[in-house]
Amino acid sequence: MDGGKRFSPELVAAQWSKENKPGVCHETIYKFIWHCKHTNQRINKPYKKLYTKLKHGKRRRKRGNYKDSRGIIPNRVSIENRPKIVENRSRFGDIEADIIVGANHKSALLITTDRATIKTTIDKLKGRDAEQVSKIIIARMKKCHR
Repeated sequence: MDGGKRFSPELVAAQWSKENKPGVCHETIYKFIWHCKHTNQRINKPYKKLYTKLKHGKRRRKRGNYKDSRGIIPNRVSIENRPKIVENRSRFGDIEADIIVGANHKSALLITTDRATIKTTIDKLKGRDAEQVSKIIIARMKKCHR
């Protein structure tokens, strides 16, 4: 194989197989290339820029086809299933709540809105767990019903 051309690890592994030379599979070649790029070990230093010699340049494959699991709440009730009286916006105490997460997930705000009065409150959260959120909502409800 010519040293000036760019070859994919798939082609290199196939060529070794054709020539009956001992070699490794293309996945192992990719792992080695990306390992050299992401580590600072002295032994890998000559191979640090090896990824730029890949046929497709600096592009890297994505791993797996995973679904995004953020935001899926177990046993959640759909908004279409809420009672009709809530839809009318005629009684106090039916609230909508939302959490806004800050930069780098370091801070969070709880925004609650009463559906009847459209009164909106904003509280800073110490943590984003359910216990912290429920404490603030209960405290807000106690203040409103005094």
